[in-house]
Amino acid sequence: MYLLYRSRHLFSWLPALIVAGCLLFASQQAALKIQPRYDETAIELALVEPEPAPEPQPETPPEPQPEPPPPEPEPEPEPEPIPEP
Repeated sequence: MYLLYRSRHLFSWLPALIVAGCLLFASQQAALKIQPRYDETAIELALVEPEPAPEPQPETPPEPQPEPPPPEPEPEPEPEPIPEP
């Protein structure tokens, strides 16, 4: 009994230690188990082979346009005769 009397101050801290331990235990977060969940349509789309690119049509050079004939030169007007005096 004498030992209990001498250690009464230690026993007085016992409820506070129990409460602190409970708070620490409650504040611990459980490890989250993260499992990936994929959308199956996205996986199917990823596995589909892409359509082959259409082959480009061979370019045909444009047909040369015939050059228009040069305009005919206008005839020079005939000079008017100078009347004699």
